[in-house]
Amino acid sequence: DATEKIVVDNFRANSISGYDKETGLTQFTNNENLKGFVNLSGDIIISPEYAYAGYFKYGMAYVAKKIDDKKLSGVIDYKGNIVMPMLYEEIDPISPNLFTVKKEEKWGAVNKKGEVIIDFLFEGILWPISPGRFTAVVARKGIGFDNGKRVYTPGYQRMGLIDDTGQWILPASYDQIYIEGEGLIGLEKDRKLGFID
Repeated sequence: DATEKIVVDNFRANSISGYDKETGLTQFTNNENLKGFVNLSGDIIISPEYAYAGYFKYGMAYVAKKIDDKKLSGVIDYKGNIVMPMLYEEIDPISPNLFTVKKEEKWGAVNKKGEVIIDFLFEGILWPISPGRFTAVVARKGIGFDNGKRVYTPGYQRMGLIDDTGQWILPASYDQIYIEGEGLIGLEKDRKLGFID
């Protein structure tokens, strides 16, 4: 703890990381390199059975297993219950009721019932603008930024904003969208910049 007192001394793992104040859980990795979650009493709450586990958001975490030589992803809650089954190449909870998901190399979004809210049409769903009141930034064509060379390629992508019902707030017609402070979102189109609220 903050006073350097040992709180748990009878728990062993290869690594421990990511304490979550909301759920009271910490992620750990066992000897087989599988991930699970333990509480601050040293009790294993979610057994180590996942090849990958993300951090908790909205009381849920993205997890992945290797099934038939494929990595399939789903979502669990903080008690280890399956919220979304292991059906997707990638999945991320981005609001309490919405998940961005990758299937057959395309991105879309589903709700907690597994209903498709945003069809699998996109090369990338990049990030939420405001947590809780989700608005996604969506790339229609690939991401026009070479991370190795840090070179931006105008016109290679088209981005827009959607809400958690799949309705377009801004059409996918911008070269880039930036998250700015004080409630503003930056836009770039044809090498010109502007802002919207």
